[in-house]
Amino acid sequence: MKEMSTILVLLAFWTNLSLFPRVQELSPRIEQYLSSQMHEYGFSGEVLVAHGDEVLLNKSFAPPSALGSKFNQARKRFPAGSIAEQFIAAAILQLEVVGQVRLDSPICDYISNCPGEWEQIHILHLLSHSSGLPSLEGITPCVEHGTSQSNSSAMIAMLSRRSLLFKPGNKFNANKLDYFFLSLTIEKVSGQPTSLYLEEHIFHPLKLAQTGYLVPAPQQNPPGTKRQEACLAGDHLANPMPSLFAEDLYTTIYDLYRWERALTSDELLPKGSLDQMFTPYTEGHGFGWKIIKEFDRRVALQNTEFDSTSVSIRRYPDDDTCIIVVSHRYDVSASSLSHDLGAILFGKRYPISPNPSSTHP
Repeated sequence: MKEMSTILVLLAFWTNLSLFPRVQELSPRIEQYLSSQMHEYGFSGEVLVAHGDEVLLNKSFAPPSALGSKFNQARKRFPAGSIAEQFIAAAILQLEVVGQVRLDSPICDYISNCPGEWEQIHILHLLSHSSGLPSLEGITPCVEHGTSQSNSSAMIAMLSRRSLLFKPGNKFNANKLDYFFLSLTIEKVSGQPTSLYLEEHIFHPLKLAQTGYLVPAPQQNPPGTKRQEACLAGDHLANPMPSLFAEDLYTTIYDLYRWERALTSDELLPKGSLDQMFTPYTEGHGFGWKIIKEFDRRVALQNTEFDSTSVSIRRYPDDDTCIIVVSHRYDVSASSLSHDLGAILFGKRYPISPNPSSTHP
């Protein structure tokens, strides 16, 4: 029996060892594919493909017409967009580990002036975008002159006029307000602004030196604009919602790889918390990730778009492999490219669609 166990261990060792040459041999095919996308469709951007701690490709691509332009600035910072949700979710899980937050607690335990109907919304529902909260669309953000309402109080007052869209936990709905209220929870229990908490507890410990918040330029709403005219006499526009998970958070492709590596160990969070992050709760969505099956294996992914740039992260946890694509062309989808790169890695047919502007999960 002991001899059989030894043989099995050796077989596993040699099997895993043989994977590295095979994966590394794929690097030329990956680069050839991306070069074809650059020459045929004008792809400009950065791509990082890694197997464990082995970076197979970390390169910037730009057609000759883009040389010297903003499209050829490798490793430059770009807005994180909805990827920022992953950092906020990690902060909530950290606070859960130390007992300051419970995922099954109502959000009303952590915010003031909470509408009674919101008692059924738990932290878990916000993390998985299944809260049923109404959006601010169509709501004029006006408050009375002379009031001392904070952004959050004014927003809650406006939202309380609308019913929940559905019973919390029953449906997925990507609502930015979910993570806005999670950021308020972080501030409530930590006593720090969310941006400072993330810097001290996530970005700095993980050495994400190029990831952080930029101070947004003040938004001007001069009298006479349509938004100002929409307010009743004696009212004025409320301050806009802090976009802690939008254009204000910047990062780089290599910082995103460092972040991905932190999610494969207990460097940031214990295994139980990581399992929570990557559990498909509602319609395949975890905390800042969507978990699906493709190429006969699990993948956790997140895609985001802003202006002419799109970003896609694909993690294949059972293969310890990740793909990160940044495209600076609005007509060349990062999600489509990352999907095809996954197909190359796992020996599947690609592309599904010859049009690089088409998107994939």
